[in-house]
Amino acid sequence: MHKHKKEIQIGITVIVALTILFFGINYMKGKEFFSSNNTYFAVYSSVSGLHASNYIYINGMKVGYVKKIERMDSRGQHFLVTISIDNDVKIPHDSKLVMYSSGLLGGTEMRIDVGSSSVFLNSKDTIDAHAEIGMMDKLGGDLKPTIENITVAAAHLDSVLMAINKLLDEQGRNNIEQSIENIKVSTEYLASISIQIDGLLDKEKVRVKQILANLESITDNFNSNSDKFNNIISNFSNIADTLAQANIGQTLRETNQSLISVSTILKKIQTGEGNIGLLINDDSLYNNLNLSAKKLDALIEDIKANPKRYVKISVF
Repeated sequence: MHKHKKEIQIGITVIVALTILFFGINYMKGKEFFSSNNTYFAVYSSVSGLHASNYIYINGMKVGYVKKIERMDSRGQHFLVTISIDNDVKIPHDSKLVMYSSGLLGGTEMRIDVGSSSVFLNSKDTIDAHAEIGMMDKLGGDLKPTIENITVAAAHLDSVLMAINKLLDEQGRNNIEQSIENIKVSTEYLASISIQIDGLLDKEKVRVKQILANLESITDNFNSNSDKFNNIISNFSNIADTLAQANIGQTLRETNQSLISVSTILKKIQTGEGNIGLLINDDSLYNNLNLSAKKLDALIEDIKANPKRYVKISVF
């Protein structure tokens, strides 16, 4: 009895292990047994790098996985990809299932680009399938024509060099070597000239810096004396306002009129008009006046010397 009980335990253990193994293998293959997820289909012409159980993402979040990949024809030109999506995820009718490469060394992944339609796909509907070209495929496609051109150019260059080698004799080779040597000497000479030019440019840079420093000093001086300049300008402005209010035109006219009057008087004096003119221009009047003054002086002296002659005193 004890022996049969042990055999039964072993048998149950084996059955449980096989069951777990069966469900585990099928789960890894993407098969569902107790899930109520929605199923959708997509058709691709190539499924390179895609495997069952690959995750499917929407905006970086996992929402499902690839359940199964099947060949639709004997030539392997079309493949039916069955995907399982969480039942709480609603997929608009214009959404796209995109197969893309995750990087330079990464594998193939899938995502859903959600559309904007208000109509949603039902379970077992077909979703629009797209495949993005990976970075390595793009680089390979872009570099392929370039590599081909380089290969052709290298072949032509090799042919040209071989032809030149056959045509040139020893003297021709020596001439080419001499030309290369001349080019080398010329290059060194140009390099020395470039160094000299750099030195001159450095000197000019120093001069320019000095000039800029002087200009900066002048600007600082001007800024420090700006108040004085403002006062001078203000004084000039006040003088201008005073001159404007003084009626310079009227003053100049009056001055001109006075000068004309003085000029007229001087002309009359020069021509002998009036007493002053006669006095200045007629010597006889001057002589008479001079003689009268002398006689008056003599009379005064005589009065002082002989007052009785001129003043009579009578006593009553």
